[in-house]
Amino acid sequence: MSEQLAAKIKRLIATAIARGHVTFDELNEVMPAGEYTSEQIEDVTAMFAKHGIELVEFPDELRPRPVEIDLETACERSIHRIETAIAALRRGRVRFACQLMEASLTELQQFAAD
Repeated sequence: MSEQLAAKIKRLIATAIARGHVTFDELNEVMPAGEYTSEQIEDVTAMFAKHGIELVEFPDELRPRPVEIDLETACERSIHRIETAIAALRRGRVRFACQLMEASLTELQQFAAD
């Protein structure tokens, strides 16, 4: 890891420790997926976990609030999430892709339970 990258990661960790999370966008600014392997990115995310830092899509105040939706809307959202997950995998964002797939599964399971 270069000294410049190490310094950027240290600053990001210091900021994230104060608020308890770091966003995928912030991580991508420091480590663009095209310039680093998924293993290198996962090593950095392991550092976050070591410091109790959650890797999130949105900061808490910007996270979408759950709303009542119908099955058709849930399916459309799942298709969109799957397409986004595939794009994320192509850019090495494995955890983000997994979170999207999990969100789709959870949402669709709500309808299966009814």
